[in-house]
Amino acid sequence: MANVQLKNGYTKIVNNLLEQFFIRDFSPIQLRILLMLIRFSYGCNKKTAKIKPQNLFNTAYVYEGDIKRELKHLERNKVITCNFENKTFALNKNFDEWKISFHKLFDEEKFAKLLHINLSCGLSENLVDNEETEETENETLLPSKENLSCGLSENLVDNEEMKAGNTDAESNSGTPKESINKEKENNNNKYIYNPDDSLKTTKEKIFKIDPYINPYKKIFTEEYEKIFKRDCFLNNAQHLKLVEIAAEIPNFKELIPTLVLKFSKITFDFDGVKKQPGLRWLLEDGNWAGVLSGEFDSNIEDTQIKGNKDDGYSY
Repeated sequence: MANVQLKNGYTKIVNNLLEQFFIRDFSPIQLRILLMLIRFSYGCNKKTAKIKPQNLFNTAYVYEGDIKRELKHLERNKVITCNFENKTFALNKNFDEWKISFHKLFDEEKFAKLLHINLSCGLSENLVDNEETEETENETLLPSKENLSCGLSENLVDNEEMKAGNTDAESNSGTPKESINKEKENNNNKYIYNPDDSLKTTKEKIFKIDPYINPYKKIFTEEYEKIFKRDCFLNNAQHLKLVEIAAEIPNFKELIPTLVLKFSKITFDFDGVKKQPGLRWLLEDGNWAGVLSGEFDSNIEDTQIKGNKDDGYSY
């Protein structure tokens, strides 16, 4: 029987980065290369993997004639960075920059539904395989069941240990147990209230809209796809940002068409080249307020610049 224990080593990688490997249109060879790089970088608590000599990529069943071509393809599409002289390779954790499109079978709504199902309460006992993990290891490596909350899988790893560089989260003070309990309390209270309760006082409003299935995301993506004529996929941070904005602005639903339309016409001059900002600039960086208030009206162009398909992640 395989000795599968956390004490023997494990690879730390945040969930929204891990998701990209099965929702993007990678070939089987590219996926094997990426998994190999992750194992020898994050899996060794490093940001880069050293594969020397380069033909050792055939360890991951990649033929020698395919190695350089596939590495250059992944580098050209900003998925990895390569130093062919030193034989060091690193995953670009900023998947907003990746130019690999989402595969044609990817369904955002089905993904959100599946995620919601698996984050539901009552499934925490499935996190531990009792046949493979001894009781003493459960006490030292996993938080107790009463401290496991829905949707906090990223926080189960102590931030102080995340030296591999695949997360931007800052280290939390206090013990992991305290951190999880605090996050649980925040998650139970911060999400947006039901629009039907808009006439109630602040204390009476019921925060019950699911952050993964909400009408604001649907309206936003529909408006985006209608105006930009390309697919719109929101990462977790952008998705939750819409929830937060809607909680701050009661009539946000009515403002979404105006927000997307004005955003579609904003351009900036980058070294003499007119370029549009992306969804990260609009939502994650908080510039949505400036767009609505007219702060960026001087950057609005009459002719909308359309980018490549699926580039909604661009900065």
